Amino acid sequence: MIKAILFDLDETLFDRTGSLEQFLPDQYKRHEALKQLTVEDYVEMFLSLDKRGMVPKAELYPALLAHIGQVDDTLAATMLGEYEEGFAHFVRLAEGAEELLLYLRQKGLLTGIITNGHTDHQMRVVYKLKLDTMVDSTLVSEKEGLRKPDPEIFWRAASRLGLKPEECMFIGDNPTADILGAADAGMATIWVPAGTVWPEIDSPSNPGLTVTSLAGVLKMLVKIGV
Repeated sequence: MIKAILFDLDETLFDRTGSLEQFLPDQYKRHEALKQLTVEDYVEMFLSLDKRGMVPKAELYPALLAHIGQVDDTLAATMLGEYEEGFAHFVRLAEGAEELLLYLRQKGLLTGIITNGHTDHQMRVVYKLKLDTMVDSTLVSEKEGLRKPDPEIFWRAASRLGLKPEECMFIGDNPTADILGAADAGMATIWVPAGTVWPEIDSPSNPGLTVTSLAGVLKMLVKIGV
């Protein structure tokens, strides 16, 4: 019996790409060195180099500037600081996230977040979105010393809620880190792709359900009586 629903943060509860598409034009207008690009090209270049958050921003900004012939460590550091301090002002929940979390609370299910990333940055997002008031537990990889897909971080999340892994369901967008990691830990899974594709080469098949949106997850949970 499922007693808790656990979530990934970036591109699952948190519309990271949509938030970047709001933040990056604001950053663009601050720097004359970027004006050789259009704002649309700047956003596209950042998102391409970012690889859905997999590339550290301390590496991304120097690489981005090098792409446009601006080797400037001071500017890169300034832009990194703007990201670290300013991005949280532009963040927004993924569509359907608040409604789903409210439903789960009303049904008496426990909830939690497991996210890879730097603790200060990820918690800044959590607090800005008020997710700390909507979930029962949040685990960030840097603080835990573990990263998804390591099963141990999923087991730890279940334990903090006083549950066994098989009493938890995990929802995320990343096939390897989220879905296969949670499944290896013994949890049921729902994959919400949010722009990702399932790897076709040297990857196990999806062990759980696929739902295209959080609104769809809510409808499915209502239908099956969770």
